[in-house]
Parts: sequence; structure tokens; C-alpha cells
Amino acid sequence: MQFSERVGLVRRLIQKDSIDEALKNALWNSAYGRYWGHYSQNAVQSVANVREGRLLSALWTEHFGQRVDEFQPYFPLALQAIKRLFVASDWASVYDFIEFIATCEVVDTGPFIADCNRALKKHVSAYRFVGNKLVPITSDEEIAAVEDAASRGGEFGAVSLHIETALKRLADRANPDYRNSIKESISAVEAACQIITKKPSISLGQALKALNVHPALEKGFSAIYGYTSDAQGIRHALSEEPHIGADDAKLFLVSCSAFVNYPIAKSAATCRGPESPNAG
Repeated sequence: MQFSERVGLVRRLIQKDSIDEALKNALWNSAYGRYWGHYSQNAVQSVANVREGRLLSALWTEHFGQRVDEFQPYFPLALQAIKRLFVASDWASVYDFIEFIATCEVVDTGPFIADCNRALKKHVSAYRFVGNKLVPITSDEEIAAVEDAASRGGEFGAVSLHIETALKRLADRANPDYRNSIKESISAVEAACQIITKKPSISLGQALKALNVHPALEKGFSAIYGYTSDAQGIRHALSEEPHIGADDAKLFLVSCSAFVNYPIAKSAATCRGPESPNAG
């Protein structure tokens, strides 16, 4: 934080349903610095001849829905046209803009996503990229838990698929599906336990016992999962619950991601067995 923020002269509020000028500028700067600064003053550089120019063209036609025959063929004017549309965008459209870039296949997007996450964190946005999707998650630890759970491959591919689906349904700003996001998060926990124990119908409590989880952790995990699976719990009551929202879906996505990471890691440690006393 800046000095004025630390001493309380300026109050930083989480930007959830709005975006201030500083954050908007920072996100534009992330795209400009990564893709367009090098060509911005080159009046003879055709947009069609470089990937960064083709990104501008894709933004013009696919993201902003403009007429292709009205797009400027050379870099400086094309960039200015995109900038005018960006500047006129509201807060949600700004996020659509950076998410479009993050999900496109025209340019390398990894460094851009990292730049955006730094800007989002610095300017206290409620959103972060997890993979190439923006979701309402504010903690680095939360992001790490979800990304870890979503990147499981091999035999745990089904776990990752459930987490990825939960993430997509939470991240859809146009038509978010919070109820089914929660269901997918819960299903990830079930899938992990069934895969680890190789028993398709095993309960969570039985799976935790099989993994020799500490009794206190076993009790806590069982209580949380019991709430979600009980007849009165959220899985069975979702259709009647009118107040399920983004915060609920986020809670379950993060919790269930951490939840599946733990038994998978515990299972891997069990399979490796105890380390030799002479190891290292």
C-alpha cells in the first residue's frame, strides 16, 4: 500500500461491481506493454503480418463485433480504434476484454495473465485469473488451491474436470450458474475419494480412515462434507434455496479444491511410504 493508504487517509475498497480509472488503465497497460507498444508508432506495419496485429483484428471483429471492412489495416490507427472502444467500456466489458485476450490462441497469453493478476491485486479487484478465466477470488492461496485441483491429470482427470466445470459456471458473468457450480465442486470431492480408494461407492469417512488422516481432520472434513450431502444439505436443497450466490459458489469451489488436494497428496505420501532415516 501507499503511505496515504497505510495511515488511513485513503480507503481502499474491493472493486467488485465497478472499476476505477487506475485499474482500467493498468489493465490496458498490461495489454499494450505485452503486445502493442513495439508497433504502436510504426505507420507502415500491417496488422495482418504480425500476431499482435491479428490480435487487434480479432478484438475488432470478434470481441467488439465491428465491421471488418472498417478496420484500419496499419498498426497505429488500428490500435487507436481498439483503444477508443476499450476506453468507452464499462467495468464488466473491461473484464470481457482482458478475458478475450487470455483465451485467444493468436498470441502467448501466460505473461499477460500474470501481468493482469498483478494489476488486479494491486488495485484491490475482487477478480483474478485462474487459468484463463476471471473468477471472484481474491487470495493467492485460494487461486493456488483451485489451479492445483484443476490441473490434475492421469487418473485424477475426472476431479479436474469437475473443478474446471465449477470454475466456468462461477466465472460466467453473463449467465452464472451458482447452484451447478457448487454441485460440480462437491462432485470433485466424491470423485477424488472414489479414485484414491478404487471404490466407486465409498463414503468420505471411509476414505479418510483408509488414508490414516488425523482424527481431528477426519472429523472436520466429514462434518463439512456431511452438510453438503445430507438430505437437508445444499446438494438436495439447491432447487429450493433462493439465496445461492457467487460467494456461496466461491466458498465451495475453494474449499472443495483444497479438500481434494489434501487426500490426493496424502494418498501419494502413503504410496511412497516413510522416508529412509538416512535420506537427504
